[in-house]
Amino acid sequence: MEAAPHTPYPEEPAPPSLLEMWWAAAKQKPVSFGLIAVCVLFWGLGHLWGRDSDSILWYLGANQGRAVRAGDYYRLLSCVFLHLGAVHLLLNMVALRALSALEPLLGRRRYLFLYFCSGLGGSLSTALLRPDVFSVGASGAIWGLMGAAFGMRIPTRHVLRARGMRLSAGWQVLALNLGISFVPGVDLTAHLGGGIVGFVLGAVAIYPRYERERTRRRDHLYTLAGGLALLAFAGALTWALLDGRPWRFASPPVMHRVALGSTPLSLELPEPIASEPLAIAPGKPDGFHFGVPGRSPLSVKVALDAVSEDELGPEARADRWLSGVRAEIEREPTDADLPRTSLEFVTLAGRRALRDEYKGSDRRVVRYFQYVGPYPVVVAIARFDGWRDDLWPDIEPRIAASLAVR
Repeated sequence: MEAAPHTPYPEEPAPPSLLEMWWAAAKQKPVSFGLIAVCVLFWGLGHLWGRDSDSILWYLGANQGRAVRAGDYYRLLSCVFLHLGAVHLLLNMVALRALSALEPLLGRRRYLFLYFCSGLGGSLSTALLRPDVFSVGASGAIWGLMGAAFGMRIPTRHVLRARGMRLSAGWQVLALNLGISFVPGVDLTAHLGGGIVGFVLGAVAIYPRYERERTRRRDHLYTLAGGLALLAFAGALTWALLDGRPWRFASPPVMHRVALGSTPLSLELPEPIASEPLAIAPGKPDGFHFGVPGRSPLSVKVALDAVSEDELGPEARADRWLSGVRAEIEREPTDADLPRTSLEFVTLAGRRALRDEYKGSDRRVVRYFQYVGPYPVVVAIARFDGWRDDLWPDIEPRIAASLAVR
């Protein structure tokens, strides 16, 4: 008797890699994974150009009601793809990944249209009700997806009950997210605005696939709506980049000479600040402000000081004025919120100047007192905590030294 030939057991296929699993999920939910990819991309661009500075988000298209009313309409959509740091991004992307189960349920076109309307609703709520608030994040759109998941239960409640699904499921998650929305710094207005829009759309217009047989004639409308939503998102992000030009902060600034009103003085400022509208201090026609505090990388204030005329020459007058200013500063009480870090005489463009620096938890301010021609001038330059200190190193003395008589 001959022995039967040995037949080897078939080898088990190797488990899919993480990349293969991600790609398979992305093919099933391309809209969700595309939205996540764009959010991660813009977070990376902000990190690259702004050195992880919070205020770079303004130049990437953050939402603010006053700016929207001034014509920056793109901010209503571009802000949906921006996040305030890695933790904010991670939390929103995890939530979006969890809610992406709605995409195969609704279809790509309706899902994208729902995300668009919810994000726009959240942004509009903040812009209209809190016009001074600086707002970023996909939370409004994510709340819209969550609201739609509950809204769809109204027209489909009989089908859900027949399939054994509990209509009360998920309320604990909604309550938890609502509680988080009251944490300081979280934009509750955008959450509620996006959630309400999503709930209404889910209740009256967005239906799961098993309810869409009766609404098949509307599919061509959702195809158009989804396409317009995609174009609107792309247009808003492109507009934001071209308007804000955030890549300017990745390299040394281009300096522009700016006139100080009707005075015979001028100075050089970095391009983003030089393009900001000049503000004149109220009641002080000889005081000028450049840059928006907390938003621009720097805020520059220039003021002409008044000194009594005498028979002394310009150099002697300057030395006497600077010595008097220093003595006056030394007599001032210490500010606990913005303590002084240095007070010293320096040389700027061949001129003797007094440098007075302060540093607190939210900003750093340096003042330069100097004579420019026959004019005693004070330049105060402030950096804010939204911008990294290593952005534009040594820009303060460069600005102060650029003061000149036209």
